[in-house]
Amino acid sequence: DGLIKGLTTREREVYKEIKAKGTSSYARWNWFQDNLVNGKEYEWRCRAGARYLYVDEAGIVSWCSQQRGTPGIPLLEYTHEDMRREYITEKWCAPTCTIQCVHQVGHLDAWRDPQISIGDYNKRGGKGLKKETVAQVLSAK
Repeated sequence: DGLIKGLTTREREVYKEIKAKGTSSYARWNWFQDNLVNGKEYEWRCRAGARYLYVDEAGIVSWCSQQRGTPGIPLLEYTHEDMRREYITEKWCAPTCTIQCVHQVGHLDAWRDPQISIGDYNKRGGKGLKKETVAQVLSAK
């Protein structure tokens, strides 16, 4: 499910050995892993469902490959409102997420809009958001 399960002592040793060999490339923006390796959560803003989508073979949108079926909306019915909701709402799985590419994309979002709970989003009713579907965008001339 892409969530940290905790590492054994030997696994932590191997992780430290690999990290010590490090380099300074963008691909090594992985400091979130230190918390996870040590059994701690990592606080960050996951924008799955907005900044990036996982679309399965049936055309269903999910947050990512590890959370298939959430939100579970067909791509051609996925709206800007859906993207706005997913952008602004916290993800329950974010604190223990292990997906490197998702964290890398998320680095820039540390300075962007704070997130709220899905309950708070629903109380607001997503007011003022345009209901334009992906299908309409794709068919626009």
